[in-house]
Amino acid sequence: MKQSIRRIAALLLAALMTLGVTAVMAEGPTVYDEPQTFTMWCSMDKAAGAISDWSENLVYQEMAKLTNVTVEFQHPPVGGEKDAFNLMCASGDYPDAIQYSWLTVPGGPANYISDGVIIPLNDLIDQYAPNLKAYLEAHPDINQQIMLDDGTYYVLPSIYQDIELATHQGPVVRGDFLEKIGMTPEEFPTTVAGWEEMLIKVRDCEELEGVIPFFFAQMTNISESPVILGAFGITQEFYNDNGTVKYGAIQPEYKEFLALMRRWYELGLLDTEFAANTAKLRDEKVTSDRVFAFIGSMGNSITRYTAMCRNENNPDFQLLPMPYPTLNEGETPIVGQQGAKYTGAGVAITSSCENPELIVKFYDYFYTEEGHMLSNWGVQGLTYDYDEEGNPYFLPLVAENPDGLSREQAMAKYTIWQSQSPVYKLKDVLEQRDCLPEQIEGRKNWLACKNEIIMPPVTPTAEEADEFATIMNDCTTYMQEQATKIIMGEVDLDEGFDTMVSTLKGMGIERAIELRQAQLERYLARI
Repeated sequence: MKQSIRRIAALLLAALMTLGVTAVMAEGPTVYDEPQTFTMWCSMDKAAGAISDWSENLVYQEMAKLTNVTVEFQHPPVGGEKDAFNLMCASGDYPDAIQYSWLTVPGGPANYISDGVIIPLNDLIDQYAPNLKAYLEAHPDINQQIMLDDGTYYVLPSIYQDIELATHQGPVVRGDFLEKIGMTPEEFPTTVAGWEEMLIKVRDCEELEGVIPFFFAQMTNISESPVILGAFGITQEFYNDNGTVKYGAIQPEYKEFLALMRRWYELGLLDTEFAANTAKLRDEKVTSDRVFAFIGSMGNSITRYTAMCRNENNPDFQLLPMPYPTLNEGETPIVGQQGAKYTGAGVAITSSCENPELIVKFYDYFYTEEGHMLSNWGVQGLTYDYDEEGNPYFLPLVAENPDGLSREQAMAKYTIWQSQSPVYKLKDVLEQRDCLPEQIEGRKNWLACKNEIIMPPVTPTAEEADEFATIMNDCTTYMQEQATKIIMGEVDLDEGFDTMVSTLKGMGIERAIELRQAQLERYLARI
């Protein structure tokens, strides 16, 4: 009965493909009579600690059985992925394929095509990827994001089909500390002024002595998620103001934000060590009950910390996603954290590959309904099954792993949903991973933002890339250092902000804005 329901659903999805609801075809995996292999460089991602090599992953083992194709993986050292990637590309000694976050590479993906590291995929997709091609035709918004400005496809993409997947970070608070300050989740502040009142209560609460009211890790954390800054209608770096690119840190509103943060620092509401905080320090402070509110993610923070800390010694440990605050009561938050449906992740094929169609055919299967279920859920009856309504759910091998793996680790061992692999992802898996009641309800707080000013995933041309990177490397470093000094009172607010603006302009920020503007206009003109 369960399989029948799923089969009927698949047929309906296929029938609705032309309406843009989904894009799956009846094409199965390409099967080879003789064993085939290709080499691929990729990071361990969240599988580190669960498996030692991606060849141990269930999905790739099943694909080897289905297709007679084996992937030979090359893994950089965990934590050293960026340096290893740069060294590999500089060496000229490439594997057949590289799985990476391509919008983060120096110079952008166009530069790597120009330098002969990776190859365009348009003709290969046309000939050998009917399922991916159909998917992109049915999802023009995603198609717009994964191509370069001239229409070049450079990657077999990892896709967030549901926007919930692109919203994963925001303000988090210790729910079990609320009672100590006389507050309930229903009374969460929705304004910046309300936040200040809440943080003052934490500071003054004897039961919470030594607890940091508001933690964030350097100014980079503010760029990742504008928890307080967004109330002023800007982001810290580039944003899209009705088609005009602006840089947040030189706007008057940023000075207002710095004044607020300086005030909070003087009042003892911020972590005095914020300028030196790292992910490791956050782990130490949160898990030792020393943080009240912080900027965190749904999986790496709430799921992981809850698994680490909620036990018989600390049974009430709870982390709750809070709403993004506004300046005035009743307003809708202007901007929060929200990525694109395509973030740059996926598999590119290198110029060294002698059989690129093998790789394209191999991954094209994941854009089918069956391939989607394998990549996102694993093997039916082993890692997942269907409920009476035909909805998939993880079985104990993943949900309550007998070997002691967390759900996140088990998902990394038995699926490729959490990796940068070429798949399309739906929120149903997200709801299985982030399944705590506080996460299911709390995510609504993070989704309740307009987000109209967020920049889309624009790309530089090969000619623009070096100039833009050179400017921004210097500007970003200086901006974060100067903003930190202003908040900590090391320089005067008025003089320090004026100096920051003039210095950034002298360093070329206005030229960087011009380049971003051109990139935005080209992006909006994509078919």
